[in-house]
Amino acid sequence: MAIESDDEAPKTGRARVTRIEIERLRGIRHGVLDGLAPLTVLVGQNGSGKSTVLDALLLGAGAGGAADLRRVVERRRHIRVAAPWLLWRSGREGAARVHTAPSSGDGRELSVALIERSGGPSLSVHWTIGPAAPADAPPTFVDDSQSFVYRPGERDLLGRAPPPLPDTLGDVQLIEPAMGGDLHLLLTAATRSGGRRAIEKLLSGVVDGLLAVQMLVDSAGEPEVHFEFEWGSVPIAVAGDGLHALARLAFRIAAPADALLLIEEPEVHMHPRALRASARAMVESMRSGNQLVISTHSLDLVDHLLDAADETGSLGDVAVVRTLIVDGALRTSRFPGDEARFAREQIAEDLR
Repeated sequence: MAIESDDEAPKTGRARVTRIEIERLRGIRHGVLDGLAPLTVLVGQNGSGKSTVLDALLLGAGAGGAADLRRVVERRRHIRVAAPWLLWRSGREGAARVHTAPSSGDGRELSVALIERSGGPSLSVHWTIGPAAPADAPPTFVDDSQSFVYRPGERDLLGRAPPPLPDTLGDVQLIEPAMGGDLHLLLTAATRSGGRRAIEKLLSGVVDGLLAVQMLVDSAGEPEVHFEFEWGSVPIAVAGDGLHALARLAFRIAAPADALLLIEEPEVHMHPRALRASARAMVESMRSGNQLVISTHSLDLVDHLLDAADETGSLGDVAVVRTLIVDGALRTSRFPGDEARFAREQIAEDLR
Protein backbone atom coordinates (compact mmCIF):
# COMPACT_ATOMS: atom_id res chain seq x y z
CA MET A 1 0.00 0.00 0.00
CA ALA A 2 1.54 3.30 -1.06
CA ILE A 3 0.88 6.44 0.94
CA GLU A 4 1.30 10.13 0.21
CA SER A 5 1.09 12.16 3.42
CA ASP A 6 1.61 15.55 5.01
CA ASP A 7 3.86 16.23 7.99
CA GLU A 8 3.18 14.94 11.48
CA ALA A 9 0.99 16.99 13.79
CA PRO A 10 1.18 17.04 17.58
CA LYS A 11 -1.11 14.90 19.71
CA THR A 12 -3.73 16.25 22.06
CA GLY A 13 -6.08 14.76 24.63
CA ARG A 14 -9.16 12.60 24.23
CA ALA A 15 -12.86 13.37 24.48
CA ARG A 16 -15.83 11.01 24.20
CA VAL A 17 -17.59 11.01 20.82
CA THR A 18 -21.18 12.19 21.21
CA ARG A 19 -22.30 12.77 17.63
CA ILE A 20 -21.44 11.52 14.15
CA GLU A 21 -22.73 12.73 10.81
CA ILE A 22 -22.31 10.50 7.77
CA GLU A 23 -22.69 11.32 4.08
CA ARG A 24 -22.30 8.96 1.12
CA LEU A 25 -20.55 6.16 3.01
CA ARG A 26 -21.42 2.63 1.88
CA GLY A 27 -25.23 2.29 2.02
CA ILE A 28 -25.81 5.53 3.93
CA ARG A 29 -26.47 8.57 1.74
CA HIS A 30 -26.99 10.75 4.80
CA GLY A 31 -27.51 10.19 8.48
CA VAL A 32 -26.83 11.56 11.95
CA LEU A 33 -26.37 9.55 15.12
CA ASP A 34 -26.64 11.83 18.15
CA GLY A 35 -26.38 11.17 21.87
CA LEU A 36 -23.70 8.47 21.78
CA ALA A 37 -23.41 7.21 25.36
CA PRO A 38 -20.44 5.74 27.20
CA LEU A 39 -21.93 2.40 26.08
CA THR A 40 -24.13 2.45 22.99
CA VAL A 41 -25.78 -0.69 21.60
CA LEU A 42 -26.79 -0.62 17.93
CA VAL A 43 -29.62 -2.95 16.94
CA GLY A 44 -31.36 -3.37 13.63
CA GLN A 45 -32.08 -5.77 10.83
CA ASN A 46 -29.45 -6.80 8.28
CA GLY A 47 -28.59 -3.85 6.04
CA SER A 48 -29.75 -1.27 8.57
CA GLY A 49 -26.40 0.57 8.72
CA LYS A 50 -24.91 -0.76 11.97
CA SER A 51 -21.61 -1.87 10.44
CA THR A 52 -21.34 1.34 8.42
CA VAL A 53 -21.73 3.39 11.61
CA LEU A 54 -18.81 1.45 13.12
CA ASP A 55 -16.78 2.03 9.94
CA ALA A 56 -17.57 5.74 10.08
CA LEU A 57 -16.53 5.99 13.73
CA LEU A 58 -13.22 4.24 13.04
CA LEU A 59 -12.50 6.52 10.09
CA GLY A 60 -13.78 9.72 11.60
CA ALA A 61 -12.47 9.39 15.14
CA GLY A 62 -9.46 7.13 14.72
CA ALA A 63 -5.84 8.15 14.47
CA GLY A 64 -4.54 5.23 12.43
CA GLY A 65 -4.77 6.94 9.05
CA ALA A 66 -4.06 4.46 6.28
CA ALA A 67 -4.24 1.46 8.62
CA ASP A 68 -7.80 2.32 9.66
CA LEU A 69 -8.86 2.96 6.07
CA ARG A 70 -7.39 -0.33 4.90
CA ARG A 71 -9.18 -2.17 7.72
CA VAL A 72 -12.53 -0.67 6.73
CA VAL A 73 -12.05 -1.26 3.00
CA GLU A 74 -10.71 -4.77 3.19
CA ARG A 75 -12.80 -6.32 5.94
CA ARG A 76 -15.43 -7.10 3.27
CA ARG A 77 -13.35 -10.07 2.18
CA HIS A 78 -15.78 -11.35 -0.44
CA ILE A 79 -15.26 -8.26 -2.65
CA ARG A 80 -12.14 -8.41 -4.82
CA VAL A 81 -12.09 -4.69 -5.74
CA ALA A 82 -13.48 -3.21 -2.56
CA ALA A 83 -12.27 0.42 -2.58
CA PRO A 84 -15.10 1.93 -4.70
CA TRP A 85 -17.75 0.31 -2.50
CA LEU A 86 -16.65 2.27 0.53
CA LEU A 87 -18.57 5.15 -1.09
CA TRP A 88 -22.30 5.52 -1.68
CA ARG A 89 -23.11 4.12 -5.13
CA SER A 90 -19.40 3.41 -5.64
CA GLY A 91 -18.52 7.10 -5.68
CA ARG A 92 -20.66 8.15 -8.62
CA GLU A 93 -22.39 10.82 -6.52
CA GLY A 94 -19.37 12.38 -4.84
CA ALA A 95 -17.03 11.93 -1.93
CA ALA A 96 -17.96 10.40 1.40
CA ARG A 97 -17.89 12.66 4.45
CA VAL A 98 -17.79 11.82 8.13
CA HIS A 99 -17.93 14.44 10.88
CA THR A 100 -17.39 13.41 14.50
CA ALA A 101 -18.14 15.71 17.42
CA PRO A 102 -16.68 15.12 20.89
CA SER A 103 -18.11 15.96 24.29
CA SER A 104 -15.46 18.69 24.51
CA GLY A 105 -12.55 20.00 22.48
CA ASP A 106 -12.03 19.69 18.74
CA GLY A 107 -14.05 17.70 16.24
CA ARG A 108 -12.78 15.96 13.14
CA GLU A 109 -14.02 15.86 9.58
CA LEU A 110 -12.96 13.28 7.04
CA SER A 111 -13.63 13.13 3.32
CA VAL A 112 -12.91 10.20 1.01
CA ALA A 113 -13.03 10.60 -2.77
CA LEU A 114 -12.60 7.96 -5.47
CA ILE A 115 -9.86 8.67 -8.01
CA GLU A 116 -8.66 6.68 -11.00
CA ARG A 117 -4.97 5.78 -11.20
CA SER A 118 -2.92 3.52 -13.42
CA GLY A 119 -3.03 0.73 -10.83
CA GLY A 120 -6.81 0.88 -10.50
CA PRO A 121 -9.30 2.79 -8.36
CA SER A 122 -7.77 4.58 -5.36
CA LEU A 123 -9.10 6.64 -2.49
CA SER A 124 -8.03 10.21 -1.74
CA VAL A 125 -8.48 10.90 1.96
CA HIS A 126 -8.42 14.19 3.81
CA TRP A 127 -8.83 14.88 7.55
CA THR A 128 -9.44 18.26 9.09
CA ILE A 129 -9.35 19.07 12.80
CA GLY A 130 -11.20 21.95 14.39
CA PRO A 131 -13.47 23.18 17.16
CA ALA A 132 -16.65 21.22 17.73
CA ALA A 133 -19.66 22.94 16.18
CA PRO A 134 -23.17 23.13 17.67
CA ALA A 135 -25.48 20.42 16.39
CA ASP A 136 -27.50 22.94 14.34
CA ALA A 137 -24.50 24.72 12.80
CA PRO A 138 -22.07 23.64 10.07
CA PRO A 139 -18.61 22.70 11.38
CA THR A 140 -15.76 25.19 11.13
CA PHE A 141 -12.16 24.09 11.12
CA VAL A 142 -8.70 25.42 11.72
CA ASP A 143 -5.80 24.79 9.33
CA ASP A 144 -4.70 21.54 10.97
CA SER A 145 -5.17 18.73 8.49
CA GLN A 146 -3.72 15.71 6.75
CA SER A 147 -4.17 14.00 3.42
CA PHE A 148 -3.01 10.78 1.84
CA VAL A 149 -3.81 8.55 -1.10
CA TYR A 150 -4.71 4.89 -0.57
CA ARG A 151 -3.84 2.62 -3.49
CA PRO A 152 -5.17 -0.86 -2.71
CA GLY A 153 -3.15 -2.43 -5.52
CA GLU A 154 0.14 -1.84 -3.66
CA ARG A 155 0.14 -3.53 -0.26
CA ASP A 156 3.78 -4.29 0.34
CA LEU A 157 6.65 -2.57 2.11
CA LEU A 158 7.21 -0.12 -0.74
CA GLY A 159 4.63 2.25 0.76
CA ARG A 160 5.53 4.56 3.63
CA ALA A 161 3.19 4.87 6.58
CA PRO A 162 1.53 8.24 7.18
CA PRO A 163 2.33 10.17 10.34
CA PRO A 164 -0.31 9.78 13.06
CA LEU A 165 -3.20 12.20 13.13
CA PRO A 166 -3.65 14.56 16.06
CA ASP A 167 -5.12 12.21 18.65
CA THR A 168 -8.10 14.45 19.32
CA LEU A 169 -10.55 11.69 20.14
CA GLY A 170 -8.04 9.14 21.40
CA ASP A 171 -7.42 5.51 20.53
CA VAL A 172 -10.13 3.86 18.45
CA GLN A 173 -10.31 0.12 17.82
CA LEU A 174 -12.62 -1.94 15.65
CA ILE A 175 -13.06 -5.33 17.33
CA GLU A 176 -14.43 -8.36 15.54
CA PRO A 177 -14.09 -11.03 18.25
CA ALA A 178 -13.81 -13.99 15.87
CA MET A 179 -10.93 -12.51 13.85
CA GLY A 180 -8.05 -10.06 13.81
CA GLY A 181 -4.79 -9.87 15.73
CA ASP A 182 -2.47 -12.61 17.02
CA LEU A 183 -3.52 -13.86 20.44
CA HIS A 184 0.00 -13.65 21.88
CA LEU A 185 0.26 -9.97 20.90
CA LEU A 186 -3.17 -9.22 22.35
CA LEU A 187 -2.29 -10.99 25.60
CA THR A 188 1.02 -9.13 25.80
CA ALA A 189 -0.74 -5.77 25.42
CA ALA A 190 -3.37 -6.70 28.00
CA THR A 191 -0.73 -7.89 30.47
CA ARG A 192 1.32 -4.71 30.09
CA SER A 193 -1.78 -2.62 30.78
CA GLY A 194 -2.57 -4.57 33.97
CA GLY A 195 -5.58 -6.42 32.53
CA ARG A 196 -4.36 -10.01 32.76
CA ARG A 197 -6.00 -10.86 36.10
CA ALA A 198 -9.32 -9.44 34.93
CA ILE A 199 -9.06 -11.65 31.83
CA GLU A 200 -8.42 -14.77 33.89
CA LYS A 201 -11.28 -13.94 36.26
CA LEU A 202 -13.66 -13.50 33.33
CA LEU A 203 -12.59 -16.69 31.57
CA SER A 204 -12.54 -18.83 34.72
CA GLY A 205 -16.23 -18.08 35.16
CA VAL A 206 -16.88 -19.73 31.80
CA VAL A 207 -14.10 -22.30 31.37
CA ASP A 208 -14.48 -24.99 34.04
CA GLY A 209 -11.25 -25.77 35.87
CA LEU A 210 -9.26 -22.95 34.32
CA LEU A 211 -6.23 -21.99 36.43
CA ALA A 212 -4.52 -19.39 34.26
CA VAL A 213 -3.87 -18.09 30.76
CA GLN A 214 -0.28 -18.82 29.81
CA MET A 215 2.07 -17.84 27.01
CA LEU A 216 3.93 -20.95 25.79
CA VAL A 217 5.82 -21.85 22.62
CA ASP A 218 4.95 -24.52 20.09
CA SER A 219 7.25 -27.17 18.63
CA ALA A 220 8.66 -24.61 16.20
CA GLY A 221 9.43 -22.11 18.95
CA GLU A 222 6.55 -19.81 18.02
CA PRO A 223 4.45 -18.14 20.77
CA GLU A 224 1.17 -19.85 21.57
CA VAL A 225 -1.46 -18.84 24.15
CA HIS A 226 -2.90 -21.69 26.25
CA PHE A 227 -5.59 -22.34 28.82
CA GLU A 228 -3.88 -23.94 31.82
CA PHE A 229 -5.63 -26.66 33.88
CA GLU A 230 -4.42 -28.96 36.65
CA TRP A 231 -3.93 -31.76 34.12
CA GLY A 232 -2.04 -29.63 31.58
CA SER A 233 -2.89 -27.02 28.96
CA VAL A 234 -4.60 -26.59 25.61
CA PRO A 235 -4.10 -23.90 22.94
CA ILE A 236 -6.94 -21.37 23.01
CA ALA A 237 -7.09 -21.57 19.22
CA VAL A 238 -8.36 -25.17 19.43
CA ALA A 239 -10.51 -24.80 22.58
CA GLY A 240 -13.65 -24.15 20.53
CA ASP A 241 -14.85 -21.22 18.44
CA GLY A 242 -16.93 -19.72 21.26
CA LEU A 243 -14.11 -19.75 23.83
CA HIS A 244 -11.67 -18.49 21.20
CA ALA A 245 -14.00 -15.57 20.42
CA LEU A 246 -14.56 -14.84 24.13
CA ALA A 247 -10.82 -14.90 24.87
CA ARG A 248 -10.06 -12.62 21.93
CA LEU A 249 -12.74 -10.16 23.06
CA ALA A 250 -11.46 -10.26 26.65
CA PHE A 251 -7.89 -9.60 25.51
CA ARG A 252 -8.96 -6.68 23.34
CA ILE A 253 -11.13 -4.85 25.87
CA ALA A 254 -8.71 -5.42 28.76
CA ALA A 255 -5.78 -3.70 27.08
CA PRO A 256 -7.06 -0.18 26.19
CA ALA A 257 -7.56 2.69 28.58
CA ASP A 258 -9.59 5.77 27.72
CA ALA A 259 -10.36 4.39 24.26
CA LEU A 260 -13.28 4.13 21.85
CA LEU A 261 -14.00 0.43 21.27
CA LEU A 262 -16.18 -0.49 18.29
CA ILE A 263 -17.38 -4.07 18.73
CA GLU A 264 -19.07 -5.93 15.86
CA GLU A 265 -21.51 -8.70 16.83
CA PRO A 266 -19.70 -10.09 19.88
CA GLU A 267 -22.31 -12.84 20.17
CA VAL A 268 -20.87 -14.78 17.21
CA HIS A 269 -20.04 -18.40 18.23
CA MET A 270 -20.82 -17.73 21.90
CA HIS A 271 -22.73 -19.98 24.28
CA PRO A 272 -25.26 -18.09 26.51
CA ARG A 273 -22.97 -18.49 29.52
CA ALA A 274 -20.09 -16.90 27.61
CA LEU A 275 -22.41 -14.19 26.33
CA ARG A 276 -23.36 -13.18 29.88
CA ALA A 277 -19.68 -13.05 30.83
CA SER A 278 -18.80 -10.94 27.80
CA ALA A 279 -21.62 -8.49 28.62
CA ARG A 280 -20.27 -8.04 32.16
CA ALA A 281 -16.77 -7.52 30.76
CA MET A 282 -17.96 -4.86 28.32
CA VAL A 283 -19.82 -2.98 31.05
CA GLU A 284 -16.72 -3.11 33.27
CA SER A 285 -14.64 -1.81 30.36
CA MET A 286 -17.05 1.13 30.07
CA ARG A 287 -16.86 1.74 33.82
CA SER A 288 -13.06 1.78 33.63
CA GLY A 289 -13.19 4.76 31.26
CA ASN A 290 -13.55 3.33 27.76
CA GLN A 291 -16.39 4.26 25.41
CA LEU A 292 -18.03 1.32 23.65
CA VAL A 293 -20.26 1.14 20.59
CA ILE A 294 -21.56 -2.40 20.05
CA SER A 295 -23.55 -3.77 17.12
CA THR A 296 -25.63 -6.88 17.74
CA HIS A 297 -28.41 -9.13 16.49
CA SER A 298 -28.83 -10.74 19.92
CA LEU A 299 -31.68 -9.70 22.20
CA ASP A 300 -30.06 -11.83 24.90
CA LEU A 301 -26.90 -9.72 24.71
CA VAL A 302 -28.96 -6.53 25.03
CA ASP A 303 -30.64 -7.96 28.12
CA HIS A 304 -27.31 -9.04 29.64
CA LEU A 305 -25.76 -5.62 29.03
CA LEU A 306 -28.72 -3.84 30.64
CA ASP A 307 -28.66 -6.26 33.59
CA ALA A 308 -24.92 -5.80 34.13
CA ALA A 309 -25.24 -2.02 33.91
CA ASP A 310 -28.16 -2.01 36.31
CA GLU A 311 -26.30 -4.18 38.83
CA THR A 312 -23.35 -1.77 38.80
CA GLY A 313 -25.45 1.39 38.98
CA SER A 314 -24.43 2.52 35.50
CA LEU A 315 -27.68 2.06 33.58
CA GLY A 316 -27.73 5.80 32.91
CA ASP A 317 -24.51 5.43 30.90
CA VAL A 318 -26.11 3.01 28.43
CA ALA A 319 -28.24 3.68 25.35
CA VAL A 320 -29.83 1.32 22.84
CA VAL A 321 -30.21 2.70 19.32
CA ARG A 322 -32.34 1.13 16.59
CA THR A 323 -31.06 1.80 13.08
CA LEU A 324 -32.86 1.68 9.75
CA ILE A 325 -31.96 2.83 6.23
CA VAL A 326 -34.77 4.16 4.04
CA ASP A 327 -33.80 5.30 0.53
CA GLY A 328 -30.25 5.89 1.72
CA ALA A 329 -31.28 7.91 4.79
CA LEU A 330 -30.18 6.57 8.16
CA ARG A 331 -33.01 6.72 10.68
CA THR A 332 -32.46 6.05 14.37
CA SER A 333 -34.51 5.64 17.53
CA ARG A 334 -32.61 6.12 20.79
CA PHE A 335 -33.62 4.53 24.09
CA PRO A 336 -31.68 5.49 27.26
CA GLY A 337 -30.82 2.52 29.42
CA ASP A 338 -33.69 2.98 31.88
CA GLU A 339 -36.18 3.22 28.99
CA ALA A 340 -34.73 0.37 26.96
CA ARG A 341 -36.35 -2.25 29.17
CA PHE A 342 -39.80 -0.73 28.53
CA ALA A 343 -39.05 -0.51 24.80
CA ARG A 344 -37.96 -4.14 24.68
CA GLU A 345 -40.76 -5.23 22.37
CA GLN A 346 -39.85 -2.53 19.85
CA ILE A 347 -36.19 -3.54 20.04
CA ALA A 348 -37.14 -7.21 19.70
CA GLU A 349 -38.82 -6.53 16.34
CA ASP A 350 -35.32 -6.18 14.85
CA LEU A 351 -33.86 -9.18 16.66
CA ARG A 352 -36.48 -11.90 16.46
